[in-house]
Amino acid sequence: MKYLAVLGRQPEFGLAELESIVGADHMLPFGANALLDTLPLLPDLGGTIKLAQVVDRVSAKSLDDLAIDWGAIAGAGDGSFDFGISVYGLRVTAGRITALGLTAKKLLKASGRSVRFVAPKDGATAMTAAQLKYNHIPGRGFEIIIAAHGGEIITAVTAAVQDIDAYTERDQARPGRDARVGMLPPKLAQILVNLASATHIYDPFCGSGVVLQEALLMAKPAGGSDIDPAMVKAAQSNLDWLAEQTPTPLPRFSVTLADAKHVKFPTGVAIASEGYLGPALSATPTPGELAKMQGDLRHLVAKSLANFAPQLASGARVVLCLPAWRVQNRFITPEVVDQIAELGYNQVQFVHAKSPLVYHRDGQFVGRALLILRKN
Repeated sequence: MKYLAVLGRQPEFGLAELESIVGADHMLPFGANALLDTLPLLPDLGGTIKLAQVVDRVSAKSLDDLAIDWGAIAGAGDGSFDFGISVYGLRVTAGRITALGLTAKKLLKASGRSVRFVAPKDGATAMTAAQLKYNHIPGRGFEIIIAAHGGEIITAVTAAVQDIDAYTERDQARPGRDARVGMLPPKLAQILVNLASATHIYDPFCGSGVVLQEALLMAKPAGGSDIDPAMVKAAQSNLDWLAEQTPTPLPRFSVTLADAKHVKFPTGVAIASEGYLGPALSATPTPGELAKMQGDLRHLVAKSLANFAPQLASGARVVLCLPAWRVQNRFITPEVVDQIAELGYNQVQFVHAKSPLVYHRDGQFVGRALLILRKN
């Protein structure tokens, strides 16, 4: 059985995350999405929006070439239901998708059932996670995904959708939240934890504890530290709050005050951390500013990695976000990468995800470049 993973805004992150979880041999990119042999837990994935079960895969180039068995997908019964359609990788109009949906609705109503078709909103060709949740799809209905790539079209039925409200709550309802120091999105924190490929996570630049939070929600023990007492206090407050909000007990966790260049942490851990991104920028850095930031970050990261190395087991991963400064429509990262081998690490190379992995949004002057290392 095959499954389709509909990936997020930057698909390379979803591919790297999935490869770290299921393995390169059990997945294959399919356009901007991915085909999987196994079905991972969607709540634990930051880079995947939807997971769907493949029901058909044919050589085709347009919607007209498909023969969808709507009755088989809807299943037996006499109850009412809603359904929607999302299309990826095909050049189609919203009107064409609506026409397909209304044709399917007519066929399904012929069986005597009450049927409602929900079209993608605002002229889009795919339903959002919010739209699916609001309409209780999946649940009291189904979504058909039609995904095209390389002369093939896959038809799949959505099995799970990201819970956007859960992300919003644990991002915005935390008591220790300070926008002035930057905020790591929970989805990206999940990706960092999954890329670490370990059962026990340590974050030496823990800030307000977002990485620790996401590790704990994945049932992974987690510890962290920060050089700023205010951040240690915020992280402890946030994790105590999380423990109160979670119906089942969280794994063990701890937060301490320490400098990443000297911190001591437990054996058997992997490192997953946003790291220090340097000063916030509202414009392209000047050559002088860039040189200073390069030097500061190179020193901090190199000293920290040197401290981590003797404490990590061979094969353990270190996943760090480094600043990526936008200069003339490209991103420049700290030059510490040149020192990786002499510090005792090698960079993890992915089969399906292209490097570099830079998490950013339009208009940002500082993005997050992922540095993913394996201890020698």
